[in-house]
Amino acid sequence: MQGTPAIYEFPPFFTKQINEQTWAAQKSNWEKICLNYCKGINQWTLNKNSPVFTNSRIQRTLPAPVILELFNHMVEDGTAAWKIPNEEVYVYIKSPHLLASELVSWTEATGHSGAVITLFELTNGDLSGLSSFESLDPGILSQVLEIVFKQGNATEMREDGEVVGLKLK
Repeated sequence: MQGTPAIYEFPPFFTKQINEQTWAAQKSNWEKICLNYCKGINQWTLNKNSPVFTNSRIQRTLPAPVILELFNHMVEDGTAAWKIPNEEVYVYIKSPHLLASELVSWTEATGHSGAVITLFELTNGDLSGLSSFESLDPGILSQVLEIVFKQGNATEMREDGEVVGLKLK
C-alpha cells in the first residue's frame, strides 16, 4: 500500500504484541493507517476483510480477532463507530460534528440560506465547496443531519416517512 509507514512492512506488526505498551503503540499505528487509508480512497467504512489489513508483499494479514480489538479501540477513541457490531465500522475521516459545522459554514458562505437541497445533491451533486460530502456513507450522513437538525440549522424534508432532503436556515 502506498503511503504507509515503514512499520507496515514489518511482519510482527501483523501479530498482536503481548506487551501492553507495545500493543498500545501498535493500535495507535494501525488507527493512523486505517484513517489515512480511508481518507486516501474516500471510503467511510472498514470491515474485517478490508485490504488495508493485508500486506501481500510480506504475506501477512492481521487476524480477525485483532481487527475487532482495533475497531473497539477506534470506537473508544472516537475515530470510528459500529455500523454492524463486531463486523464493520464507520471510519470518521472527519467527525460528524465537523461535517455538520462545514455544512452550516458552507450555507452561510454561499448564500444558500433558505435553499432546499436533496440528499442526492448533497452527496453526489455539484455543490461547490462541499467535497467532504461526496460519496459520504448514508449512515454517517444521517448522523450529520441529526446534528444539523438538532442545532436548528435546517429542517427535514420527508417523503414517505424518509428524509430525502433539507431546508437550510
